[in-house]
Amino acid sequence: MDPASADVGPGARPGPNRSEPVKLTAFVKALEATGGKPFAPLPLLKNYLTGVGEDHWVHELDEKVTAKVLRMGKKPLAAALVLFTPDGNGSCDGSNEPVAVTAVEYAGGPGRSQLYLHKQATKIRAWFKPKVVVPPHFSKTGAVFVEYEFDSDLERCPKNPENEHHPADTRRTLFKVGKRRMALYADYTTDGHSGSPGSRKKTTTRLTWNTSTQQADRVYLNVVVQKIHRVFNTEGEQKYEEYSCGRSVYVIAMEPGKLWSTYRGRRLAQLRKTEPALAKLPKKMRGNSRKTCSF
Repeated sequence: MDPASADVGPGARPGPNRSEPVKLTAFVKALEATGGKPFAPLPLLKNYLTGVGEDHWVHELDEKVTAKVLRMGKKPLAAALVLFTPDGNGSCDGSNEPVAVTAVEYAGGPGRSQLYLHKQATKIRAWFKPKVVVPPHFSKTGAVFVEYEFDSDLERCPKNPENEHHPADTRRTLFKVGKRRMALYADYTTDGHSGSPGSRKKTTTRLTWNTSTQQADRVYLNVVVQKIHRVFNTEGEQKYEEYSCGRSVYVIAMEPGKLWSTYRGRRLAQLRKTEPALAKLPKKMRGNSRKTCSF
C-alpha cells in the first residue's frame, strides 16, 4: 500500500477522537514551548518516538531547527502538521531541506494509545503563512485544509513581500485524518497568477460543500477549476489579444468509514440527476474568445 494513502479507506476514523489525545497533546505542547526559536530536535523527538535508526527521517533534520505546529481541530485535538525548518532556512544556505511531519494518536483500546508520526511530502513551508481551515462536516469526513501563499521557488529564502514582482498564489491542501495517519489528498490553486511578456495565465478553484439528499451521512466536496490564458501584442501600436480558457468540474463524495470517491464526466452527469444541489454546478467547458472566457 502507498504510505500516503494508508488509513484513509474503510474503517478509517473519519474525525477526531472523542476524548483529548494525551500523547498528541503533550507532543504538540512540547514543540510549541520552543517558541519558534532554534532547538536541537533529536532529544525532544526521542521522548515521543521508539526505534529511531540511522535511516529514520529524524536524522534528515538539521542539528538546529525551528518548528511551526498546525493544529487540526481544537477540542479535541484531532491531528497536527509540524513544519521543521533548519536554522538558517535550510537550502537557502546549503544545509538540509525542511521536513514536514504529520502526527495522529490512535487508541486501540484501554491503555493502548499510541502516537504516530510520519514524514509527509508537501510543498507547504513554514514561511508560506500556512493556516488551518476546518471545513463543515469535519466530524463525518475527517477532511481539513491547510491554506498558504505559494512561492514556486521552494529553494528561495523567506522574502520580503515588497520585493515580489507578482502576487503569491493562494493554495489549499486537502488532508484526511485517518486512524494512524493524516494523509495528503490533493492540492488546489484557489487563486493563481503567472506569465511572461505578452502572456498572462490565471487559475481559480472554487471549493464548496453539499450534503446528500439521497444517502445519509454522505457529504460532497465540489471542485470547480477555471483557467484563462491571454496572449497580447507588446510591440508597436497594433493591439490584439488571443484567449483560451477551460473549466473542469468534479465532485468528491465522502462518507464515514469509506474511501472517498471522485465523480466526473458521465458519473457526475448521472449524479446531477439525483442530487439537486449538484445540478446547479457549472458545466465543463472550453473556449477561445473574450466572451466565452469571461467567467
